[in-house]
Amino acid sequence: MEDDPLKRLDDDLNERLDKIGSNLDEQLQRLGGIISETTKGVPAAPGERPAPTGGPGARSPRGSPARQAPGSPRPGAAPSGSAPHLRDPGAAVRALVLTEADVRQQWEVIRNSTHVSGNPLYAARANDLNLCYDEGDPGFNAYATDHPTRLSSGRTVEPPAIVFLGGFAAAAQVAAFGFAADQLTPDDSRVRVIEAFRAVRQVLGENGGAAPFEAASDAIAEIVPAKLLDDDRLHEPAKTCWASICLGILAHEAGHICYGHTLREERYQPNDVTRNQERDADSFASSVIAGLPHRRDYMIGRIVGGLLMAWCDRHGKDDRSRTHPFSCERLIDACKENAQALKDLGLTVEDVKALLPPDHDSHG
Repeated sequence: MEDDPLKRLDDDLNERLDKIGSNLDEQLQRLGGIISETTKGVPAAPGERPAPTGGPGARSPRGSPARQAPGSPRPGAAPSGSAPHLRDPGAAVRALVLTEADVRQQWEVIRNSTHVSGNPLYAARANDLNLCYDEGDPGFNAYATDHPTRLSSGRTVEPPAIVFLGGFAAAAQVAAFGFAADQLTPDDSRVRVIEAFRAVRQVLGENGGAAPFEAASDAIAEIVPAKLLDDDRLHEPAKTCWASICLGILAHEAGHICYGHTLREERYQPNDVTRNQERDADSFASSVIAGLPHRRDYMIGRIVGGLLMAWCDRHGKDDRSRTHPFSCERLIDACKENAQALKDLGLTVEDVKALLPPDHDSHG
């Protein structure tokens, strides 16, 4: 029989995931509580609700925290009450859909981190920021800007701003469900998180570099058995992983804002400049995570999110390979910068490299 390199990769990945599965499962269960504790004390406006599709949140006055809608689910947890037992995969996924309140909660963790709040310049930039979840835009991206930007709803957002697109949230959801399914089926020969990365790559390829929610929902239904989608135990680790991916992306974009990368009048800069700025923003995110309680727990999202980007390089609507360093390179650098957190997870850099796509660029 002809040797199948992808099967060998899956076998090797399954062995590694089995070795660390119990440790990761325990840390995933704790992560939601850790994030929730970090954001205690953030006041909620009476009767406030998340903005509708694509609407930006209320701008935070300098020095005061952005308000969170009451009753919104904490990261890592299903919405209030038991998760519904739904046989329709799309409905099961929609029951755990990321909301603007979820994104804003992750931003509060970053804004209140010692790395940001302890630096007057960083704090001033962060407190002036408009944070937007553009749910209606299926683009596979999140970005920081100091120019007015128009959302898919037609609303114009004033700078400085971080915009988190719905397509990236949908893609991250696929990865999070695959990861959570692996934690519930440690003895299964399938490595569903790798299947999730492949599925997102296919979704992007079939939709012009975008990740529509329905296509992502269909991908989850193909990866995760119906009995698991109907299992309450899947929901908390899935949303927790998803929230930690979100935090890592927002921390990176915050680096662009705090370092002033977005203040230049010219929007297009030499590739060498933008590549170095991306590395700087990655280091900023590492510094934010390093200052958080139980930083090793946030490494889960950093690794899964980094792997997602590595598997989808050149498959998004915009080929960022010229303006951004290779995602594989960035992920490995992040692991090296957070060596102790990686060690606490029971992982080595070589373990992470083994999860990279077989066709990743040699420079990664």
